Amino acid sequence: MFKRLLFYCIQWTWGFPQNLAGLLVWLVKSPFRCDEEYEGAVVNRWKNEKSLSLGMFIFIGYGGGIRMIKHEYGHTIQSMILGPFYLFAVGIPSIIWCNFYPVARKWKSGMVSYFSGYPESWADRLGFNQKKDV
Repeated sequence: MFKRLLFYCIQWTWGFPQNLAGLLVWLVKSPFRCDEEYEGAVVNRWKNEKSLSLGMFIFIGYGGGIRMIKHEYGHTIQSMILGPFYLFAVGIPSIIWCNFYPVARKWKSGMVSYFSGYPESWADRLGFNQKKDV
């Protein structure tokens, strides 16, 4: 109980900007629906090929399973560590790694794993360090 309360307090104070953004996306894309809960985070499956984590709100794309949930939860932990710096230190690099063609072609072609780049490798380490399975 205390751990969960601490999780919410950190997310909604130190990590307020990304949680507010996550809440707005959640209200627009899947209003008041929570498909799953993972370690206190709200997990929703949405009609998109990509997954996204904004604070305690996790949006899982087509076919995303436990591996993707754990990875996105790693971003949730990054949010708790970095607080208001998360969007600049993780969000922007992640968007570039995922969408900027000269960078994205490396992992899209199979030359490197998507999860090998910063901040994705860090999110994997944090997310897979959790003991719970869905």
